[in-house]
Amino acid sequence: MSTRKQVWAIAIVLCLMGLSAAWIKHRWYGFPLVPGTQESIWLVEAEITFEAHAPA
Repeated sequence: MSTRKQVWAIAIVLCLMGLSAAWIKHRWYGFPLVPGTQESIWLVEAEITFEAHAPA
């Protein structure tokens, strides 16, 4: 395989990897693909436990 074909093959593979990563982020994590679109993607839950002790 010539060097030119190797460069094209690597470029195509890298493009496919990038497109696949963007698609996965969109489908599984809800990241918007269009500028200006907003999605609520973070859900934060917290639990705080506190026990007060009176000074002796």
